[in-house]
Amino acid sequence: MTKNKKMMISALPFVALVVLLAVFCGIVSSKGYRLDMYIKIVFNEGIVLSIVATGAIFIYTLGSFDISLGAATLFAATLGVLTYNATENFALMIIVILLAGIVCSLVNSVLASIFHIPVFVTTVAMMSVLSAIASQIITTKGGAVGGISAQITFFLCSAASFNILWIVDIFSFG
Repeated sequence: MTKNKKMMISALPFVALVVLLAVFCGIVSSKGYRLDMYIKIVFNEGIVLSIVATGAIFIYTLGSFDISLGAATLFAATLGVLTYNATENFALMIIVILLAGIVCSLVNSVLASIFHIPVFVTTVAMMSVLSAIASQIITTKGGAVGGISAQITFFLCSAASFNILWIVDIFSFG
């Protein structure tokens, strides 16, 4: 391969990014939407995705996997928003988010290492439980419009909690 061809191939991802950005800006502008608002949304979501992806790299490098990463991120972010809304303290919000993420990972680790539950099972169960809890919090305290009712969400949380206890019981007691 020639040097020019290698340089063109290495520049291809950047060119694709510029083309996608131009298409995005064109579509948003033609529809009459606020371009600055949508670029800020994309940037903010990109930051969260890059932080989660960086954490996932460490998990996958160790030869393990965690399907509940998205749900743990949702749960931690939900607790962070509640903390910030209650205290308007940014530092406390960051601390709560970090602690929630650490606790979620520790629960997965304890279930897998102490109770000898397969990692796949623990992460799927945690994904269900954390999603249900976050949904309950958002529905009741977040003022979600068009959300499912509190009774149904409570039922889902109870069912998810029962499932994880049932799985722990099966794998720990035979």
